[in-house]
Amino acid sequence: MASSKLRHMLDDSARYPRALQVGALYNPRMVWTRLSLLLCVVLACTGTHREDEHARPNLLLIVIDDLGYGDLGCTGSTEVATPNFDRLASQGVQCTQAYATSSLCSPSRAATLTGRYQQRFGHEHNTGDIRRQAAQGIGLPLAQQTLADDLAQAGYATAAIGKWHLGVNREFHPLRRGFQSFFGHLGGGHSYSVWDDPKTGPILDGETPAVGDTYLTEAFTDEAVSFIETGRSEPFFLYLSYNAPHAPLEAPVEYVEAVAQMEDQERRTYLAMVAALDSGLGRVLDALDSRGLADETLVVLMNDNGAPRAHRLNRPFRGHKQSHYEGGIRVPFFVRWPGHVPSQSTFDGLVSTLDIAPTMRSAAGVESGRPSDGVDLRPYLAGLRGAQTPHSALFWRRGERHAARVDDWKMVVQRKGVELFDLAQDPGELQDLARAYPQRLEALEQAYANWESQLVPPLWEWVD
Repeated sequence: MASSKLRHMLDDSARYPRALQVGALYNPRMVWTRLSLLLCVVLACTGTHREDEHARPNLLLIVIDDLGYGDLGCTGSTEVATPNFDRLASQGVQCTQAYATSSLCSPSRAATLTGRYQQRFGHEHNTGDIRRQAAQGIGLPLAQQTLADDLAQAGYATAAIGKWHLGVNREFHPLRRGFQSFFGHLGGGHSYSVWDDPKTGPILDGETPAVGDTYLTEAFTDEAVSFIETGRSEPFFLYLSYNAPHAPLEAPVEYVEAVAQMEDQERRTYLAMVAALDSGLGRVLDALDSRGLADETLVVLMNDNGAPRAHRLNRPFRGHKQSHYEGGIRVPFFVRWPGHVPSQSTFDGLVSTLDIAPTMRSAAGVESGRPSDGVDLRPYLAGLRGAQTPHSALFWRRGERHAARVDDWKMVVQRKGVELFDLAQDPGELQDLARAYPQRLEALEQAYANWESQLVPPLWEWVD
């Protein structure tokens, strides 16, 4: 589609014959300058390859780890101040029905970076500790192209900072999965104060162990700000994957002291971790502002899955990490891109973390040529499709436990049996309607069976 500037110039083109007749006699230089400018704009807007790198947005994907849905100001918390999460939510679109594809960290990340259900390629379960991953060769299957692969091939500067959790062996390293730089840790959880913890692996700068003792959330923020502030001609894709507030519960004393006294001291420490994370998010957003990049950067922030049961709040939802109730899979999800999606808005359609890769690829003008389970969210968030929802159905599977959501109805299957909920009336999943609506349940079971028939067996077994 032509830009507004191009449309304006094309509208003026009806006057160009007169300009050639009159201007050629009196000011030929002005006439040819205007024609040259028009030609440049047309080529820039219609060419197959965009020469102007600034026409392609920067892409910033921020992933939070094990955050409680109800532990942000913008999602209802009164126990901890999160002005920067709230700021991001208010400057863009807050998606109120956004889901991760898994209630566990590694499978969720595998889907996010590929745009495909992780069960399609066997990455169904968590990976286990770094020793198990190394010994069994566990990681994101090498046949899967990542979002970073596509963007790097399209000329983007790509960087991963923070938690990886998609394999520790050399072939799974971020530098071999499309990222040109990496600072972080390869496993799941990690100490926030001990960088060279042998149980969780070192903090790496590229492939070299890094030396430091900065609180890890602040160290990842430092790296992100440095990356943003580095002048470059090409657009960038920054995957900022904080491990906070995942266990272990550790926070700098100044953040703990800023949280009100409470009986549950571990919850107080957890809330201090959220406050430190909010501070880091603020510094990253400020870096975009100070470099004049905010308007040309698509920012997506998501939580990888619901929070664990202890010391965190997933309210108003039932369940927690590892479960397929809403508290395990419905996540905070914010999108900001000034001029492309509205500010101070909420979107109630069904959104999945599967949608991030296709949305960012499309924004960058990249065609991957591979199947995707996600959709480009931009036309939905921009209001071009009214009340339509990106997805009519979403599915989950981890071993024998599985779930399906079709429109407002949700089926949850676990060891104790099958449950059915009407989320439009009962978002807290308090009333099981399986006996009251057997035909509705049968329809969801059939939809799930159709989806499951497309999957492959897990490549490794579940380990807690």
